[in-house]
Amino acid sequence: MWNRHGWKSLCLGIAAVLLASSAGATNVISFSAPGVTTVDKDQLLDVDVGFNFQDLTLGGGFDLDLSSGIFTFKSFVFDPALGDDPAFRSKPADDASVGPLTIAFGSFSGLTGSRSVGTLELLAKQEMTLGTGSVLLSAADNATPSGPFVSEEGGTLPVQYNGLAGTVVPEPSTALLLGAGLIGIRATRRRVRDARR
Repeated sequence: MWNRHGWKSLCLGIAAVLLASSAGATNVISFSAPGVTTVDKDQLLDVDVGFNFQDLTLGGGFDLDLSSGIFTFKSFVFDPALGDDPAFRSKPADDASVGPLTIAFGSFSGLTGSRSVGTLELLAKQEMTLGTGSVLLSAADNATPSGPFVSEEGGTLPVQYNGLAGTVVPEPSTALLLGAGLIGIRATRRRVRDARR
């Protein structure tokens, strides 16, 4: 037989589990270039934008972060199977260079689960290898006009942005200049040492 403290403990336990599951829910927007490991300077690169939300969202938007100067925005195409309402969609104009570069989408019936948002086309301004390293492309919640992603209750949903990682390959002219500088320093040191003898 349950006493008052037993029922109270059970109710508090259930509430804790429900809060932990909703607080631990991860909503992710990700960027990837499947099958691509090396990118040449001036190469067009297709980047898949993925959506994986544990929470139901009515929609929202994010701003691309191209502040690294490694990419130039060329275009974005929504995936026709996204399942949103096209009237809610927003994207930058092709070849837009002035920010924010906002991508937004949504539906009053809500979106959840794993799906493709669409494909970014970017122009690489430097040679790079993709896969590991620093974040070369990411995003952040949009402030206006679309705003961040919202729940069905109208609250803001926390979103994790998994950026495209990689390593920029130094240009040959930079490597040559650095090498020449090191050789010059060594020669100067040798002359100074010989002059002291």
